Amino acid sequence: MGLVEDFEHVSAGGLHWKLEEIPFARIDLGRVKDDAQLFAMLTCASFVEIASDLYGRNLVTHFADNADVVAWISGHWQPEEVQHGRALKAYVKAVWPDFPWAEAFDAFIQDYAPTATQAHLEPRRALEMAARCMVETGTATFYTALGAHCEEPVLRQIVLNIRNDEIRHYKHFYRFFKDYNALERQGNAAIARTLVKRMAITRNEDAYLAYKHFHAVRYPREAFTDAHFQQYLERGRRLARRTYPFPMAAKMTLRLLNLNTRVRTALTPAVAFLARGILMR
Repeated sequence: MGLVEDFEHVSAGGLHWKLEEIPFARIDLGRVKDDAQLFAMLTCASFVEIASDLYGRNLVTHFADNADVVAWISGHWQPEEVQHGRALKAYVKAVWPDFPWAEAFDAFIQDYAPTATQAHLEPRRALEMAARCMVETGTATFYTALGAHCEEPVLRQIVLNIRNDEIRHYKHFYRFFKDYNALERQGNAAIARTLVKRMAITRNEDAYLAYKHFHAVRYPREAFTDAHFQQYLERGRRLARRTYPFPMAAKMTLRLLNLNTRVRTALTPAVAFLARGILMR
C-alpha cells in the first residue's frame, strides 16, 4: 500500500495507543545511539509536541462557542499531542541518558511560551482550521519520513503511532474547516496564503527555538548561531530526499482548496514536484 493510500485509509476514529504499551526495554541501542541527526530531530520534536498544550489552550479559547470543537481539542487532540512528546522524551532518555532533557526543555518553553498567544491564530475560524490542517500535514509527513528512515523497531512503532494520530487529527480539523468555510466562504487565495504562512511559522519559529535550545545544552561550549540551524535543516533535507512522502503532502494540502476531485488529482504530481523543490532548497 502506497503512502498516499495509507493517508486515505487511516480512520478518523481509529483506536488510540497508550504510552504504557511501548516496550522501551526492547530498544536496540546499536541501531540508533550513534545517529546524531536522529537524536536532534527526536529531541526537538518532543519539545514541540509537549508545547502543543499551550497552543491547545489558545484554540479552546478561540473556539469557545463551539462545544464540539472544544470537546475534541481538550479531550483528544491536546492530550494526544502531549503524549507524542512524552513518548519521544522517554525514547530520547532511554537512548541518550546523559542528555539533560529537562534543562533543555525548560529553556525552550521559556522562549516558546511568549509566542504561543492568541495573536498567532487566524481571526477567521475557517482559516485557523485550514492552518491546523497544514500543521497536521507537516507532522504526518514528517513522521512518515522518519518511520521510513529508522530501522530500530521500537522507534518505528512510536513514530508510526504518532503519524497515524496526526492523520486522524488532520481529518477532524478538516471536518471543522469545511463546516466553518460553508459559512465564511474563504477563497483559494486566502486559504493558500494561510497555509504558506503557517508552514513558515512552524519551520522558522517552532523548529528554530527547539533546535536552538537542544544545541545550547548538547554543545555548551559552542555558541548557537543561525548557521547551526541551517546545518540542522540541511541534514534533515538529506534524510527527506530519500524518505519524504511528497505525493501525500500534496494531496493533503490540495484537499483544503476549493477544487473538484479531477483537478486535485491532476495537480497532485505537479504540487508534489514543487514541494520537493521548496523543501530541498
